[in-house]
Amino acid sequence: MKKSISKKAIVYIALFIMMVALGFNKAYAKYYNSDEKIMMDVSKYMVEENGERYFDLEKAKKDNVRDEVIDLGNLVNDLASEWGFRQDREVKFRSLFPIGSYGNFCGKGNNGWDKYPIDDLDAACKGHDKCFVWGGDNTACNTQFCKELDWVIKFAQDGSRKKAYAMAAKVLFGCSKYGY
Repeated sequence: MKKSISKKAIVYIALFIMMVALGFNKAYAKYYNSDEKIMMDVSKYMVEENGERYFDLEKAKKDNVRDEVIDLGNLVNDLASEWGFRQDREVKFRSLFPIGSYGNFCGKGNNGWDKYPIDDLDAACKGHDKCFVWGGDNTACNTQFCKELDWVIKFAQDGSRKKAYAMAAKVLFGCSKYGY
């Protein structure tokens, strides 16, 4: 009798270990494909030099990173070019779609001051525009903007232009240094 109990215990322990391992693999796969992981991977290839901030596409390709990282990196470079973080206009032709501006308030040269934001991302951009001071300390503005971008990303439809724009802006603004 004692021997059969120990066999059952071993079987249950083995089943438990297998279930935990399967659960861990699913959780890891979900994390690996998450927006947060993709943005973190893009951040590894961000370069700041000579007053410019951009995604090092050549290094990322050399390291054979996955397509989602390359795609978001290209969008980051589009924003960097459009917003004046980078002078290289060549990046404009590598994007999946033109990302330069969004809604009435997102992007350089927006023209929404007499209009309403079209959605939560546009409202976040409006808030950042109103707060931002050229040549001043914009840490508080950027922190709030990054916080709002988190919410936009969380609730935006996967694959949408809105989500891609918010993710690219979050990487470009270096939101991880603000805790977001």
